Amino acid sequence: MTVPHRAVTPAVDDGHSLAMWAMRALAQWRRAEGAVAVQRVFPVLAALGALGIAGGVTRGVATSLALGGTFVAAWWWARQRAQAVTLAQELEDRVRESRNLLTTALPLAQRSTLSTSERLVVQRAETLTAAIDLPALFPVAPHKLVASVLASAALLLVGPRVVQQVADVARVSASAASADAASAAVPLRIDAVHVDIVPPAYLQRARETRRDVQQVAVPAGATYTVRVVANEADSVRLDDDVSGTFTRRGTEYVLTRRADSSGVLALVAFRDQQQARAFVGVQVQEDADPRVRVTAPARDLVLPRGDTTLRLRIEAEDDHALGALTLRYTKVSGSGERYAFVEGEVPLRVQRLAPTRWEATVDWSLDALALAPGDVVVYRAVAQDRRPAAPLVESDAWLAELLSGRGDGGAGFAVDPGELRYALSQQMIVLRIERLIAARDSAARDVRRAPLDPETLVRQAENIAVEQRRVRAEFVFMMGGELAEDVSGGDVLGDLNEHQHAEADADLSAGRVRNEGRAAVFAAIRAMSRTTTALSDTVLVSALTSAREAVGHLERAFSSARFLMRPLVEREAIDPTRRLSGSLLGVTGSTQPTIGAESDERVRTWRRVQQALLEDARTARGLAADDREAGVAQAARWQSIAGTLLRGGARDAATQALVLQLNAGAEALRRGDQLVAARARDSVVIELTRRLAQAASAASSTTRSLRGARLESVRPATGPASSSTRASTPR
Repeated sequence: MTVPHRAVTPAVDDGHSLAMWAMRALAQWRRAEGAVAVQRVFPVLAALGALGIAGGVTRGVATSLALGGTFVAAWWWARQRAQAVTLAQELEDRVRESRNLLTTALPLAQRSTLSTSERLVVQRAETLTAAIDLPALFPVAPHKLVASVLASAALLLVGPRVVQQVADVARVSASAASADAASAAVPLRIDAVHVDIVPPAYLQRARETRRDVQQVAVPAGATYTVRVVANEADSVRLDDDVSGTFTRRGTEYVLTRRADSSGVLALVAFRDQQQARAFVGVQVQEDADPRVRVTAPARDLVLPRGDTTLRLRIEAEDDHALGALTLRYTKVSGSGERYAFVEGEVPLRVQRLAPTRWEATVDWSLDALALAPGDVVVYRAVAQDRRPAAPLVESDAWLAELLSGRGDGGAGFAVDPGELRYALSQQMIVLRIERLIAARDSAARDVRRAPLDPETLVRQAENIAVEQRRVRAEFVFMMGGELAEDVSGGDVLGDLNEHQHAEADADLSAGRVRNEGRAAVFAAIRAMSRTTTALSDTVLVSALTSAREAVGHLERAFSSARFLMRPLVEREAIDPTRRLSGSLLGVTGSTQPTIGAESDERVRTWRRVQQALLEDARTARGLAADDREAGVAQAARWQSIAGTLLRGGARDAATQALVLQLNAGAEALRRGDQLVAARARDSVVIELTRRLAQAASAASSTTRSLRGARLESVRPATGPASSSTRASTPR
C-alpha cells in the first residue's frame, strides 16, 4: 500500500494524525539519505574538479559543477532510496516493537471510514508513533557532513597544485628515461614493412596498402612500393645484385618496383657494423585468358538451303574484365585439293551482364555468303581481355555445311578400297568384343550350346586385336604419325612405334598442346593400345573397358575440335627400296644437356645451408629457454642463412617458401617461442635433404643417359635408323 505525499487527506476520525506522522517520517528519511549522498558524492566531484582545474578549467566553473552535481545527486539518491511505498517496510526494520502494526495501520490511515476493529488498530499505531523520535530514527550526522564539505573544499583549493606537481615530476622522469634509453645501445632491427600497391589502369581498381606484411599478392603489371620502417638504420637495400638502395623518406625507406615475376625480397638494414634482415614474399597474380564458348546451337549443322538463318548464342568470362567479343567465320569452297577460303566477322548483340561476364546473340543470315552445294562454313567466337596486348582466345569451331546434290562426300575423303568393303571403326571393335564375350558365356547360360573351346577363343581374340591395330593405325596416320618399320600389307596390321607418340604425350602433359581435340585423339590411341594388349592376353573384360574408353575419347574429340585431313584417293605407302638410302652426313647422337655449373652451385648452396642449420641446432641445445639475447642472435643467424639460400639457390616458388619459413622461425625466436622455431628449422632441413637426394639420383641417371647416347652415336649404320636418321632420310 502506498502513502504518497500529496495523496494524504485528512480523515474525519483518528486516522488523520497517523497519516500526518507518516508524511513527516518520509521527509526525515529523505533528508537522512540526501545527507549520506552529499558525504559520498561531494568529495568525488571535488577531485574531478581539481583535475579539471589542473587541465585548464577555471576554478569557478569547476566549483559550480561540483556543487550542482552534488545537489542533483543527493536529491536523486534521496528520491530513489526513500519512497512512500517502502516506508512501512523501513519502519518495521527500524522499530522492532511494531511487529507489523505499522504495516497494517498506515494503509488504514488513508481511508475515510473505519470499522471498530480498524479504528482500534489505528489508535494503537498512533500510540506507538507518539513515542518514536524521528530524528533519532533517521539520523543526519552533521559532523560527517561538515567533514565531507571541508575535504571537498580542500580538494578544490589544493588539489590542482598537487596534480600539476605530480604531472611535472612524471614528465621529468619520462624525459630522463627517454634520454637514458637514447644514450643506451639499441640493437638494430626492422620494425615493420608496408607495401603500397598501384594496380594496372585497365583493372580500374583503387590503390591498396598492406601493413606489416610478410607475404603479399600483387596483380601482374602493377607497381608496388615497399616502405621499410627502421628508424635506427643508416640505409636499407635488397640483398641481391639487381636492385639498388632504398630512398629515405621521413622515417621510412622506400623502393618502388614493377610486378613482373614472383619472388622473395630480402631486406637488409645497415648501421655501422650491424645488420638486420627481413623477408617479404611477393606473389604476382597473372591475368588469366578469357573463356569463351558457343552455347547454341553448339553442334555441327547440315543446311537445307543456302539462305538459312542461324541463331547463335555466345558466352564469355574473364577473371578481371573483358575487352572484346566477336564472331569469326571461314567459308570453304571447292573439292579435292582446289579449295578457296574466305574469312570475315559477324556483328554481335553483346549484353554485358558484368565486367567479367558477357553474353552475345546474333541472327546470322547466310544468304550474303552465296553458299554453293558442298560449301562449308566454319565459325568460332573470339574473345580478348582488356589487358593491353592480350592475345585472342578462340572457342571450339563448329561447321555448317550445305550438302551437294549427289548426297555423298567427295572422293578425297572416301575410305580407301581394300580387301574388305566396309570401314572398320572403334565402335565395331566394341561390338565384336561384346559378341565374343556373349559367345564365351552362352554355354554357361544354356547347357544345350556347345562351349567355345580355348583355342577358338584365343584365335578370335587375336583377329579382333588385328582389327584394333588397323583402326589405331588409321588414327595415327590422321594425326601425322609415321611408321618406324618397313611397311607392307601385313605390317600395317602390326605394332606401331610408340616413341613419337610418347613425345607427343609429353607435350600434352606439359600443357604445350592446347587443342583439346588433339589430346582426346591421343588418349583414344593409348586406349586402343591397351585394348590390343588385353586381346592378345585374352582378357576380354579389360579389353572391352579400354575399347569403350577409346570410343568416349573419340566422341569428345570430334565434337569439340576439327582436324584437317589430307584428301587422298589411294593410301600412301613407304617404298621399301628407299629405306636407309639417304646421306648420313651430319647425323649425330643425343644432345641431352649435361649437369652444368648452375646445378652444381645450387646443390652446394643447399648443402651449406643444411650444414649451417644442423650446426645451429647443436649450438642451441646448450642455451637456456628464457635467454632472449641468445634468441635474438640466433634469429640474426637464421636470416643470414635465408639470404644465402636465396642468393645461391634457384629462385623458384619452393625455395622462396623455404626462405619465408626461415624468416618466420627467426621471428619466433625473437618472441622467445623456441618450439615454433625448432619446427620451422626441422622442416627446412628435411626439405633440403629431400632435394639433395633427388639431385644425386638425377646426376646418376643423367650420367647413364649420356653414356648410352655416346654408344648410340657409334652404332653401325646397318641397324635400325634412329629418329634423327629418319628425319634426314629422303622419302
